[in-house]
Amino acid sequence: KTEKYLTVSEENVNKVLQGVDVVALSIDSVIPCLVLSRAARRLGIPLVESWAIVYGNVRVFTQDTLSLEEAYRLPTIGRAVSDISEAEAHQLMIQSLLAAGEQFSSVFEYYPESVLKKLQEKNQGTTLAPCVWLNSVLMANETMKIILGWGKLALAPKFAVYDPFNHQIPEQVV
Repeated sequence: KTEKYLTVSEENVNKVLQGVDVVALSIDSVIPCLVLSRAARRLGIPLVESWAIVYGNVRVFTQDTLSLEEAYRLPTIGRAVSDISEAEAHQLMIQSLLAAGEQFSSVFEYYPESVLKKLQEKNQGTTLAPCVWLNSVLMANETMKIILGWGKLALAPKFAVYDPFNHQIPEQVV
């Protein structure tokens, strides 16, 4: 019998992650990201992350790396997720996206000022579909490497990153 979960919560996360070898984090909401990242870390499950930005990017969080909250310098460490309001979660999502983008030397050059303003005001940005696809492929590849024990992982805090417009690896600021 397969059970389906519409939301991940602190109450059901252990059941959701039962028998899971890798978590591929592809959620655009801070609350379930925090719940999953904390539980994955506690259970020793690697967590693969990517952002839907114009650069191909992926990184892996493990028990031996910074936590997701530490990597984004979120003021949520040690707090119950249930204590985070929707308004704060919205601000944390924007902070996280901007922090991810700021790690790459030139990613925001591709975004018009109007898009950055919409992002900061309403958490609405513009994403190019091929970049979402590219990042999904990178996440799947990193997940496969973890499961099969192949290759070198893109361990946090750094991302494995690719600029598809200039065919280069952008400089990272960590």
